[in-house]
Amino acid sequence: MKNKEHPKLCLYIGSLHKGGAEHVIVNLADYFFHRGWDVSLVTTYFKLPEYTMEEGDWDPETGIVQTNLPGRHVHRIYSDPAPENLNGSRFHNFRVRADTLRQIWKDEKPDVILSFIGSNNVMSILTTRGLNIPVAISVRADPAEEYVQAKTRIPAMLLFSRADLVILQTNGAKAYFPKAVQEKSIILPNSIQPDFIRPRFAGTRTKRVVMVGRFDENKSQGLVIRAFADVLKRNETLSSWVLDLYGDGPARKDCEDLTKELSLSDHVLFEGVQEGIAEKIQDAGVFVIASKREGMPNALIEAMSLGLACISTDSTPGAPRDLIRNGENGILVPVDDEKAMADALEDLMTDPDKCEKLGKEAIRIQESQNPGRVNALWEKALRSILR
Repeated sequence: MKNKEHPKLCLYIGSLHKGGAEHVIVNLADYFFHRGWDVSLVTTYFKLPEYTMEEGDWDPETGIVQTNLPGRHVHRIYSDPAPENLNGSRFHNFRVRADTLRQIWKDEKPDVILSFIGSNNVMSILTTRGLNIPVAISVRADPAEEYVQAKTRIPAMLLFSRADLVILQTNGAKAYFPKAVQEKSIILPNSIQPDFIRPRFAGTRTKRVVMVGRFDENKSQGLVIRAFADVLKRNETLSSWVLDLYGDGPARKDCEDLTKELSLSDHVLFEGVQEGIAEKIQDAGVFVIASKREGMPNALIEAMSLGLACISTDSTPGAPRDLIRNGENGILVPVDDEKAMADALEDLMTDPDKCEKLGKEAIRIQESQNPGRVNALWEKALRSILR
């Protein structure tokens, strides 16, 4: 190792396109950079909208790496080969990609590699064989979904035990893997974004149920819309409440059509993707997440950190169950149970005292998952595998 105090770290992920795993890896890059580590971000491609880094050496609008910048920077490297080199069979193209990535490791000579997500984890193990570079891999979603296809599941089961460290987010995720992988595994939490670490809102709360997340089949915004419609139908005293949906994605149009079908256009608001979400939701009455599967739901962590009264589905592989003590600092409901969701919504919408109690307990998550504590755990984990 070249520098025990300030090692060289390569972080490997598909892109920095805005998503939960991408946000975590950018935050880690920022943390290790400011700790004095030599940090490179290896991504397959550039795709807007991306998370940006003030210390990055690439143009945030084009992704072009800037050369000859003064001072220290987080260096970005693209691992996708030139298109003209990918004109053969599937096996040929795989070899070209693997050889390109392996050459990056040879050129960079990192003291440790940390890779995120799916096939990236497999590739990081395959392409470092014989290079004597420690590799940590991180599974960011429900592994049953992240490795649902045989072309990634089988290599994961065979190769992950060869990693120096496997970083998971829940005990449920750990149980998915064979014993040889579990023996290499540790569980590390996600840290709270700094914007969400603030005193709990103390004014009069708005009559809003809020959701934040990508519109897709997994996030189940449609189920919440139907449950919310049921609550308004059964309890006329709640007619002044609205459902505020932040985010975008392939299921948004279906949700907008459902809202019109249920005559809820005045009660369901589609806010799109917005900056400064903490400011926008901190005074809400209730927060909801209704996912079927979640590795570790950042949106729930952030809502709890704001001291919101939270309802979450008990999604696989069990992350909400690790965060919420049902009835104490939040409410857990079964996945895909529209009636249970409606009952939980009505319970909190009609009981502000209960919301206060849940919110005051929820904000304690700031203690266990503040960035200083969590990032230090990541550093300790990576230092433990340095040669």
